[in-house]
Amino acid sequence: DCKADNAVRRGRASRHSVIRRVELDRDAKTDNRSRGIVLDDFGHEKNYSEEVAFKIDKEVKSIVDEQYKRAKQLLTDNRDIMEELVKVLLEKETLDKEEVDEIIEKVKENRNA
Repeated sequence: DCKADNAVRRGRASRHSVIRRVELDRDAKTDNRSRGIVLDDFGHEKNYSEEVAFKIDKEVKSIVDEQYKRAKQLLTDNRDIMEELVKVLLEKETLDKEEVDEIIEKVKENRNA
């Protein structure tokens, strides 16, 4: 889950960086269009149709929506763990991996009790 979150963050950072570069290169993009080269919003040469672009966007939206639902369900299912972690963090401010693991195990044991 953290890996997926980090991948999303890296993707956002990359897109943000690309968008800034594209904004700086708008004149070049306009020049390319006048020469018959069509570029996408990120300044890459576009070699697929609008229909394919629509299908790609639809699939990406589907994946994002599915993962959002999954993340929301994980947070809902493990709310008791999050609340216990918050409580301890408010007291201690920092936790190491072993402490986090202990809290998680304690909460899971209480679920089964």
